[in-house]
Amino acid sequence: MKHRIYIALIALPLLFARCVPMVEDIFDKSAAERVAERQKELKTRLAAATNGWLADYYPDKNAALGGYALHIHFNADGTTSVACETETNLPAGKADTSYYDVIIDQSVVLTFDSYNKVMHYFSEPTGSSDVDGLAGDYEFVLVDIDGDRLEFTGKKWGQRLVMRACAASFDFNAYVAAVEEKIYQLSFFSMFAFNVNGQMWAPAAIIDRTFSFTYDEIDGTDTTSVTAKVPYMITDKGVRLHEPFEIPGKGTTIENLEWDNDAEKLVCVDPGVNVDAVQYFPPDYELKYDEFIGQWNARLIGYSGTTVYTDVAEFALKRKNASYTLTFPNLLPEVALEVVFNAIKGTINISNQIILVTEGGNHFRNALYNYTANTSSPSVGSYGLKGTWNHDANDTRVIALENDGRASAAGIYGFLFRIYQPNTTTAATTDTTLPNTTSGNYVGKTGDYGTTNYRFYNITFTRDDF
Repeated sequence: MKHRIYIALIALPLLFARCVPMVEDIFDKSAAERVAERQKELKTRLAAATNGWLADYYPDKNAALGGYALHIHFNADGTTSVACETETNLPAGKADTSYYDVIIDQSVVLTFDSYNKVMHYFSEPTGSSDVDGLAGDYEFVLVDIDGDRLEFTGKKWGQRLVMRACAASFDFNAYVAAVEEKIYQLSFFSMFAFNVNGQMWAPAAIIDRTFSFTYDEIDGTDTTSVTAKVPYMITDKGVRLHEPFEIPGKGTTIENLEWDNDAEKLVCVDPGVNVDAVQYFPPDYELKYDEFIGQWNARLIGYSGTTVYTDVAEFALKRKNASYTLTFPNLLPEVALEVVFNAIKGTINISNQIILVTEGGNHFRNALYNYTANTSSPSVGSYGLKGTWNHDANDTRVIALENDGRASAAGIYGFLFRIYQPNTTTAATTDTTLPNTTSGNYVGKTGDYGTTNYRFYNITFTRDDF
């Protein structure tokens, strides 16, 4: 029996082979020949655009930084020049020349295979602990050739790259100027309300060229709050989304929005779409981003509980609608804290953070301090203080820093400043490389404060000019 089965199995392929119908090839050339022709076609098209290509370029694997316009020339001799609408390793609009190639690596790939100060700005490491940099691609797999429009996918990070051939009259410097004007016009808006057919659909906060939509998703009797992040790039006319975005539950898809400066709103210009976006502040919104910028009168109470210190505190722009740099130039000259702005609520938060790395290789940090219990919580990013606004009572604007809730213990909170060994909660008591420190404890401006007054609480910021 086993012998018969063996023979039958051997014979089966012969039997079935006779039953398989002949199938004609749908291509008249082999796969290798077709790819080679595609490679040649792309090379020809790239060099044929004598005024270059305008590219929608998105770094970051999630496109979280939004998109940027690149102006790219490809020459038949293998050289390329690349300029960007924002500052890179070169000023905005200034081009760098390098080399490119179109190769076959399973499919057709456009590669910028020698260093370019603009293109490789988005991919070069920023340090030993951040080897990916901004996670941008410099090699792109060809997806589609459609007339004067080329589409690629980043080989490493997978973001879409779209290039459009520039008309003979196109002037990239004028385009950069128009983009900068749109950036300025949009900079006054941290949130938009998106309206569909005249009815508000959802608010969207703006952070790093990304709309962060917040809307309710209803399933029967269940309602879920959903956040959708939609990256975009700024154009000479307004914004263009990374990909067409279908508005949930509305049967409407948007991609291109132009800025109407007179009406101060974004208007979707896609055919058959009635969508616009106007400035929006929710009912419980506190202060706008720009209302924190500038000098405040700072008041801090020292560890003794009786000494009150005052200084000018400076909130400076770090990332528009996202963060500030906070300094105390006279009281704490070595301190520069990142303050995070919540664009959805109009509030601020200061977390434990590494302020700087000392010459001794240790970490100068702020740590959440509970004055009531005389304890500190130094873990980076795990604790912090939130700003509480007095709603301009008595015609004075006051922001008081309080525990943001991540520390569970009751008490009066503030910060202490100390040098710690790297990635630990252990003080570096012998590090003397940072000025104004004693046994690793930062005491502020030399001679003004005792060795215990590196601890401050009841921190408030006050201003009358608002």
